[in-house]
Amino acid sequence: MSAAASPRIAVVTGGTRGIGLACAEHLLAAGHRVAVFSTQAARVDKAREDLSRKFGADNVIADAVDLRQPDILAGFFDKVRAAWSSPAVLVCNAGFSPKHAGKRL
Repeated sequence: MSAAASPRIAVVTGGTRGIGLACAEHLLAAGHRVAVFSTQAARVDKAREDLSRKFGADNVIADAVDLRQPDILAGFFDKVRAAWSSPAVLVCNAGFSPKHAGKRL
């Protein structure tokens, strides 16, 4: 496969439910490979299973990652680059409320 025909790589923060999951599904349907993450391991596992079944396991990476932990976040991006290549698309969907800062959402 030539570089021009290679699928684009996308990362979706907060990509395991709601708008983030819908973005991930849309990108996968458009032919992208998609990596998603959330702080909730159970949601990550379900998203990985559902997206892999629908779009193929080779097109999905899903991990539990907390954006507030830079080393873990960097490790996630290292994993994506090692598996596929550098992401071309970033959907910044994760969010948290300051009143919940320091709590697991």
